[in-house]
Amino acid sequence: MKNFLSYLFFIIILFTSKIYASGLSSWTIETPNGHELYYNGTSNKLISLYIGKGSISFKKFYFYKNHIIAHSQSEYYIINEKTEKVQKYSNEKIWNTQIKKQHLKPFFKREYDYSYSSFFQDAMLLIIVFFPFSLLPLLIWVISLISLLFSTKKFYSFRRHYSWIFPTIILLIFIVETNLQSF
Repeated sequence: MKNFLSYLFFIIILFTSKIYASGLSSWTIETPNGHELYYNGTSNKLISLYIGKGSISFKKFYFYKNHIIAHSQSEYYIINEKTEKVQKYSNEKIWNTQIKKQHLKPFFKREYDYSYSSFFQDAMLLIIVFFPFSLLPLLIWVISLISLLFSTKKFYSFRRHYSWIFPTIILLIFIVETNLQSF
């Protein structure tokens, strides 16, 4: 009975998430301006963007200044998410020229493709699979914080540093994962 309940819990968690709609490789995300990106997990590796009344398919993309800059093998796009204006190019040189002309070339580009996944979605799967061990860093952090209140000298340097390094790393991961934009 205990095993049945744990398997039931795992199945409920696994299938209530939108990312697992048609398999582990499919995903759906909302862009920074509210449009939907969808990958169905097939071998063609095309990502679909639903914008306005239609959709556009491409292989790689990045977000920058309310735009999505995307391309596939022979099609190149500059998509303004605010106005839903789509500029399509068949020549890569013209596309690159337009990117520079419109000042859409970021200093640091975060380019995504079909294997896009969020750290939080991946972490949730790892937490479920490695359940007792996945809570170990959090448990060590809590113990370190509590033990700093006492005057023991044992592992003091480790406890003091771990008490601020662990939450700093989690905060940095959160900032990077919630900000999809290039900069």
